[in-house]
Amino acid sequence: MESPSPGPRRWPVRGLFGRAGLQPALGCPPDSRRDCGLVVIPVTGDDPQLERLKAEARRVARAARAEAAQLEPAACLKVMENFPIEPARLDPIAAYWPIGAEMDPRPLMAALAKAGRTIALPRADARDAPVRFLAWDGATLAPDAYGAPAPHASAAEVSPKLVIVPLVAFDRTGARLGQGGGVYDRTLRALKPKGVVAVGLAYAAQELDSVPAGPQDQTLDWVVTEKEAIRCGT
Repeated sequence: MESPSPGPRRWPVRGLFGRAGLQPALGCPPDSRRDCGLVVIPVTGDDPQLERLKAEARRVARAARAEAAQLEPAACLKVMENFPIEPARLDPIAAYWPIGAEMDPRPLMAALAKAGRTIALPRADARDAPVRFLAWDGATLAPDAYGAPAPHASAAEVSPKLVIVPLVAFDRTGARLGQGGGVYDRTLRALKPKGVVAVGLAYAAQELDSVPAGPQDQTLDWVVTEKEAIRCGT
Protein backbone atom coordinates (compact mmCIF):
# COMPACT_ATOMS: atom_id res chain seq x y z
CA MET A 1 0.00 0.00 0.00
CA GLU A 2 1.43 3.36 -1.00
CA SER A 3 2.03 5.94 1.67
CA PRO A 4 0.22 9.24 1.16
CA SER A 5 2.27 11.94 -0.51
CA PRO A 6 3.43 14.65 1.85
CA GLY A 7 1.68 17.97 1.66
CA PRO A 8 3.36 21.37 1.54
CA ARG A 9 6.18 21.68 4.04
CA ARG A 10 5.21 23.26 7.37
CA TRP A 11 7.37 24.44 10.22
CA PRO A 12 6.11 23.69 13.73
CA VAL A 13 6.46 26.57 16.17
CA ARG A 14 5.35 24.94 19.41
CA GLY A 15 7.06 26.40 22.45
CA LEU A 16 7.58 29.91 21.08
CA PHE A 17 4.10 31.23 21.82
CA GLY A 18 1.83 30.67 24.79
CA ARG A 19 -1.40 32.16 26.05
CA ALA A 20 0.46 35.30 27.11
CA GLY A 21 2.42 35.58 23.87
CA LEU A 22 5.88 34.49 22.81
CA GLN A 23 7.72 32.59 25.50
CA PRO A 24 11.51 33.00 25.71
CA ALA A 25 13.34 29.93 24.45
CA LEU A 26 15.93 28.29 26.71
CA GLY A 27 18.87 28.25 24.34
CA CYS A 28 18.96 28.30 20.57
CA PRO A 29 16.72 25.55 19.14
CA PRO A 30 18.75 23.13 17.03
CA ASP A 31 16.35 23.33 14.11
CA SER A 32 17.45 26.94 13.62
CA ARG A 33 20.65 25.49 12.12
CA ARG A 34 18.75 23.37 9.61
CA ASP A 35 18.76 24.13 5.91
CA CYS A 36 15.07 24.43 5.08
CA GLY A 37 15.58 24.32 1.34
CA LEU A 38 16.08 28.05 0.80
CA VAL A 39 17.59 28.70 -2.60
CA VAL A 40 18.79 32.20 -3.47
CA ILE A 41 20.11 33.02 -6.93
CA PRO A 42 22.67 35.84 -6.55
CA VAL A 43 21.84 39.00 -8.44
CA THR A 44 24.54 39.93 -10.94
CA GLY A 45 25.33 43.63 -10.93
CA ASP A 46 26.88 45.89 -13.57
CA ASP A 47 30.32 45.85 -11.93
CA PRO A 48 32.01 42.44 -12.33
CA GLN A 49 34.88 43.39 -10.04
CA LEU A 50 32.49 44.39 -7.26
CA GLU A 51 30.59 41.13 -7.66
CA ARG A 52 33.83 39.15 -7.39
CA LEU A 53 34.71 41.02 -4.20
CA LYS A 54 31.25 40.32 -2.76
CA ALA A 55 31.48 36.64 -3.63
CA GLU A 56 34.83 36.32 -1.86
CA ALA A 57 33.57 38.26 1.17
CA ARG A 58 30.55 35.95 1.39
CA ARG A 59 32.77 32.88 1.20
CA VAL A 60 34.97 34.09 4.06
CA ALA A 61 32.08 35.31 6.22
CA ARG A 62 29.97 32.17 5.74
CA ALA A 63 32.88 30.00 6.87
CA ALA A 64 33.37 32.22 9.93
CA ARG A 65 29.65 32.14 10.70
CA ALA A 66 29.45 28.35 10.45
CA GLU A 67 32.37 27.99 12.85
CA ALA A 68 30.93 30.55 15.28
CA ALA A 69 27.55 28.79 15.27
CA GLN A 70 29.27 25.61 16.45
CA LEU A 71 31.45 27.35 19.05
CA GLU A 72 28.75 29.68 20.45
CA PRO A 73 25.51 27.67 20.80
CA ALA A 74 24.05 30.24 23.23
CA ALA A 75 24.98 33.28 21.13
CA CYS A 76 21.32 34.09 20.42
CA LEU A 77 20.71 34.58 24.15
CA LYS A 78 23.65 36.97 24.36
CA VAL A 79 22.25 38.90 21.39
CA MET A 80 18.97 39.22 23.27
CA GLU A 81 20.84 40.60 26.30
CA ASN A 82 22.84 43.04 24.14
CA PHE A 83 19.91 44.36 22.13
CA PRO A 84 19.76 48.18 22.59
CA ILE A 85 16.83 49.77 24.37
CA GLU A 86 16.23 52.51 21.78
CA PRO A 87 15.14 50.26 18.86
CA ALA A 88 13.49 47.80 21.26
CA ARG A 89 10.93 50.50 22.11
CA LEU A 90 9.68 50.63 18.51
CA ASP A 91 6.48 48.87 17.45
CA PRO A 92 5.58 46.94 15.29
CA ILE A 93 8.75 44.92 14.85
CA ALA A 94 9.59 42.73 11.85
CA ALA A 95 12.09 39.93 12.35
CA TYR A 96 12.91 36.74 10.41
CA TRP A 97 12.90 32.96 10.72
CA PRO A 98 16.52 31.71 10.79
CA ILE A 99 17.88 29.61 7.94
CA GLY A 100 21.01 27.51 8.23
CA ALA A 101 23.61 29.16 10.47
CA GLU A 102 21.95 32.60 10.59
CA MET A 103 21.84 34.16 14.03
CA ASP A 104 18.63 32.94 15.67
CA PRO A 105 16.35 35.89 16.54
CA ARG A 106 13.63 33.82 18.22
CA PRO A 107 14.61 34.37 21.88
CA LEU A 108 14.76 38.11 21.10
CA MET A 109 11.37 37.92 19.37
CA ALA A 110 10.01 36.16 22.44
CA ALA A 111 11.23 38.87 24.79
CA LEU A 112 9.92 41.67 22.58
CA ALA A 113 6.50 40.04 22.24
CA LYS A 114 6.32 39.52 25.98
CA ALA A 115 7.00 43.25 26.34
CA GLY A 116 3.91 43.94 24.22
CA ARG A 117 5.41 44.46 20.77
CA THR A 118 3.63 43.24 17.64
CA ILE A 119 5.86 40.73 15.84
CA ALA A 120 5.84 40.26 12.08
CA LEU A 121 7.74 37.98 9.72
CA PRO A 122 8.60 38.57 6.06
CA ARG A 123 6.86 36.87 3.19
CA ALA A 124 8.12 37.04 -0.39
CA ASP A 125 5.27 36.60 -2.85
CA ALA A 126 7.66 36.95 -5.80
CA ARG A 127 11.43 36.77 -6.12
CA ASP A 128 11.79 40.20 -7.74
CA ALA A 129 9.69 42.26 -5.31
CA PRO A 130 10.13 43.67 -1.79
CA VAL A 131 8.87 41.36 0.94
CA ARG A 132 5.66 42.00 2.85
CA PHE A 133 5.69 41.87 6.62
CA LEU A 134 2.82 39.86 8.05
CA ALA A 135 1.72 39.69 11.68
CA TRP A 136 2.67 36.41 13.31
CA ASP A 137 1.08 35.03 16.48
CA GLY A 138 2.73 31.61 16.47
CA ALA A 139 0.66 30.05 13.69
CA THR A 140 2.23 27.35 11.53
CA LEU A 141 4.55 28.71 8.84
CA ALA A 142 4.63 27.73 5.17
CA PRO A 143 7.17 28.30 2.36
CA ASP A 144 7.13 31.60 0.49
CA ALA A 145 8.49 32.27 -3.01
CA TYR A 146 12.04 31.58 -1.80
CA GLY A 147 11.09 28.49 0.16
CA ALA A 148 11.65 30.36 3.43
CA PRO A 149 9.28 29.80 6.39
CA ALA A 150 6.69 32.60 6.38
CA PRO A 151 3.19 33.41 7.63
CA HIS A 152 0.33 32.48 5.35
CA ALA A 153 -0.48 35.06 2.67
CA SER A 154 -3.81 35.84 4.36
CA ALA A 155 -2.19 37.11 7.57
CA ALA A 156 -2.56 40.82 8.36
CA GLU A 157 0.08 43.05 6.79
CA VAL A 158 1.87 45.45 9.11
CA SER A 159 4.09 48.50 8.60
CA PRO A 160 7.10 47.92 10.86
CA LYS A 161 8.98 50.66 12.64
CA LEU A 162 11.91 48.30 13.24
CA VAL A 163 13.23 45.64 10.85
CA ILE A 164 15.57 42.99 12.25
CA VAL A 165 17.52 41.41 9.40
CA PRO A 166 19.87 38.45 8.91
CA LEU A 167 23.21 38.91 7.22
CA VAL A 168 26.29 37.15 5.93
CA ALA A 169 28.82 39.94 6.60
CA PHE A 170 28.87 43.46 8.02
CA ASP A 171 31.20 46.31 8.88
CA ARG A 172 30.95 49.19 11.34
CA THR A 173 29.68 51.67 8.78
CA GLY A 174 26.51 49.55 8.52
CA ALA A 175 27.36 48.01 5.16
CA ARG A 176 25.79 44.56 4.90
CA LEU A 177 26.10 41.52 2.68
CA GLY A 178 23.12 39.20 2.48
CA GLN A 179 22.58 36.00 0.53
CA GLY A 180 22.94 37.85 -2.75
CA GLY A 181 19.35 38.01 -3.96
CA GLY A 182 18.84 41.68 -3.08
CA VAL A 183 15.68 40.96 -1.07
CA TYR A 184 16.45 43.15 1.93
CA ASP A 185 18.12 45.84 -0.19
CA ARG A 186 14.88 46.27 -2.15
CA THR A 187 12.83 46.16 1.03
CA LEU A 188 14.95 48.63 3.02
CA ARG A 189 15.12 50.96 0.03
CA ALA A 190 11.33 51.25 0.25
CA LEU A 191 11.18 51.51 4.06
CA LYS A 192 14.11 53.74 5.03
CA PRO A 193 12.56 56.96 3.64
CA LYS A 194 9.71 56.30 6.09
CA GLY A 195 12.10 56.38 9.05
CA VAL A 196 12.21 52.62 9.61
CA VAL A 197 15.20 51.47 11.70
CA ALA A 198 17.20 48.47 10.44
CA VAL A 199 19.10 46.23 12.87
CA GLY A 200 21.24 43.31 11.74
CA LEU A 201 21.91 40.25 13.91
CA ALA A 202 25.23 38.44 13.49
CA TYR A 203 28.08 36.63 15.11
CA ALA A 204 31.04 38.88 15.87
CA ALA A 205 33.12 36.66 13.57
CA GLN A 206 31.09 37.90 10.58
CA GLU A 207 32.54 41.41 10.87
CA LEU A 208 34.83 42.57 8.04
CA ASP A 209 37.05 45.63 7.96
CA SER A 210 35.18 46.86 4.91
CA VAL A 211 32.22 45.23 3.16
CA PRO A 212 32.24 45.67 -0.63
CA ALA A 213 29.09 47.62 -1.49
CA GLY A 214 27.53 49.37 -4.45
CA PRO A 215 25.18 52.37 -4.69
CA GLN A 216 22.04 50.22 -4.43
CA ASP A 217 23.15 48.37 -1.28
CA GLN A 218 21.32 49.51 1.86
CA THR A 219 23.03 50.12 5.19
CA LEU A 220 22.05 49.16 8.75
CA ASP A 221 21.51 51.47 11.71
CA TRP A 222 22.69 48.88 14.24
CA VAL A 223 24.38 45.48 14.29
CA VAL A 224 23.99 43.34 17.40
CA THR A 225 26.31 40.42 18.06
CA GLU A 226 26.92 38.08 20.98
CA LYS A 227 29.63 40.53 22.12
CA GLU A 228 28.16 44.00 21.66
CA ALA A 229 25.63 46.34 20.08
CA ILE A 230 27.20 48.49 17.36
CA ARG A 231 25.61 51.78 16.40
CA CYS A 232 26.75 52.01 12.82
CA GLY A 233 28.49 54.99 11.31
CA THR A 234 29.29 56.66 14.64
